[in-house]
Parts: sequence; structure tokens; C-alpha cells
Amino acid sequence: MLLLAGLIFLLWRGWRVFAALKAPTALTNTPTAMLACRFCGVHIPKSEAIHSKEGIYCCQPHRITMEKVSRENRE
Repeated sequence: MLLLAGLIFLLWRGWRVFAALKAPTALTNTPTAMLACRFCGVHIPKSEAIHSKEGIYCCQPHRITMEKVSRENRE
């Protein structure tokens, strides 16, 4: 009887380990690099950032404003 209980326990434990290995991990989503807007400092995902010669921006109005200010400072 004790041998049967031990066998059942080993089968149950082995099944749990196997199920844990098959289960998807919580780390399926990889972290995304975040970049700060040069105008307002808001952090946005790299894939959504607007890149220009002057820097990185969160939206077109911030890019346009900073390029205009930069142009005025050069004159």
C-alpha cells in the first residue's frame, strides 16, 4: 500500500513538473526601450518616437517647435 502511494506521488509530482515546463512564461513580452522627448521630457517607446536631426520627440508639433527655435537661435 505504501509503495502504491509512493508511486502515485511520484507520478503526480512528475506531471506537475512537466506541466510547469510546458506553460508559457510571463516573460514573453520583451521590454521596450524608452526615449525622452527633447521638448517636454515625456518618455515614449522607441518605436513611436519621432526622430530628427535635432533630437527625439513625442509628436510632430514638438519637433516643429524645437526646429523653429533652433533655426531662430542660429540666425
